[in-house]
Amino acid sequence: MTSQQTRAAGVTVITGAGRGIGRALALRLASHGAAVVAAARTRADIESLAGLAPQVTAMVADVASAADVEALAAAADAQGRLVAWVNNAAVVDPRPLTELGVEAFDAVLAVNLRGAFLGCRAALPRLAANGGGVILNIGSLSGLPFVEKFPGNLAYNVSKAGLHALSEAVALEGRALGVRCLTLAPGAVDTAMLRRAAPGLRAGVTPAAVAEVAAFLLSEAAAPLSGTTLPMFTNLGTEG
Repeated sequence: MTSQQTRAAGVTVITGAGRGIGRALALRLASHGAAVVAAARTRADIESLAGLAPQVTAMVADVASAADVEALAAAADAQGRLVAWVNNAAVVDPRPLTELGVEAFDAVLAVNLRGAFLGCRAALPRLAANGGGVILNIGSLSGLPFVEKFPGNLAYNVSKAGLHALSEAVALEGRALGVRCLTLAPGAVDTAMLRRAAPGLRAGVTPAAVAEVAAFLLSEAAAPLSGTTLPMFTNLGTEG
């Protein structure tokens, strides 16, 4: 695909793209000729990603910062027509409630929930002006009701529960604008974050497998879906 064709196909922003699901999705979309603006806080991670695919533009950004998110949106505008925005950036701070300070709680929500809010706020008017598009929030089974939570991950669980509600609200506002918003909620994915959050839990799915499902949700084949949370139940188990 030529650079002109890539621009015509539109631009996708992916946050938290330095590792895990975000990195796998960026590579998946780029391999099919999409232009991707990939953001992460760690420069080495995001620059190594860009080195693997010429369609990827690397941005160092903290999604908890409104200024950084606006700069990310401006970078996407410079690349072409924004067609999708993926709020994937997340952090975890595993500790019992009695040891979880206010600052630690706020820091997790700042990235996982405030960051997604800022991304949705930046993406919605741009997508609407471009004739429509998709906002995909990467949630977690940990944020869904009636699913057993990982112990010691209260802030993460709360942030992901809020993310699902955010998606429903944004989908409602985006309906008349031609903008879809939905959530993908995977279970235990083989990432560094899982190993930190639940060291004894065996992953049931790879980042690449999650990226395939995410790519489907971003595609025209999933056009009827909005305001939807798609849970990905996987084969779980403890190590040993």
